[in-house]
Amino acid sequence: MPSRSGPDRADRPDAQTYASSLAFLSSQIGARSAELFADRLSGLGMSPREFAVLSNLDNSRQPLNQQAIAEALGMHRNNVVALVDALEDKGWLRRHRASDDRRAFTLRPTAAGLRVLRRAHGIVADLDAVLAADLSDTQVTQLRNLLLDVAAHLGLAAGVHPHLAARRRR
Repeated sequence: MPSRSGPDRADRPDAQTYASSLAFLSSQIGARSAELFADRLSGLGMSPREFAVLSNLDNSRQPLNQQAIAEALGMHRNNVVALVDALEDKGWLRRHRASDDRRAFTLRPTAAGLRVLRRAHGIVADLDAVLAADLSDTQVTQLRNLLLDVAAHLGLAAGVHPHLAARRRR
């Protein structure tokens, strides 16, 4: 006979199986990591989206315009315009007329933008240390390689967080 508190254990989904599933654990750790990252970036006056724009510009081997950044980050171009405006207001980025199209602008981090980006990269390293505090160097390497394999299998773009783009309706 079921107890008053609910159905017999045999009739309930196994919460432990869910709690230890790869889907749940990766989501749980990812959400917490994103929260910690955003909290730490806020101390620099930077958002994760601003970090993504500056980081992608810094890593690019060629000048990028707003459309190219929008495509690389999977963001709507109007959102990128607002981010670029905010980054320019902070003195971290400048628009420059494109040499091949006078109507277009390329984006370049300023010296101040590169300085704050270096500080943000320090936050990434510190956060990695927090996340891996109880792991050996070998385990960290194994975990990183496994996560890279999973990300590649899922077709995720390197260095682009899927939550940068607005959620798409299905």
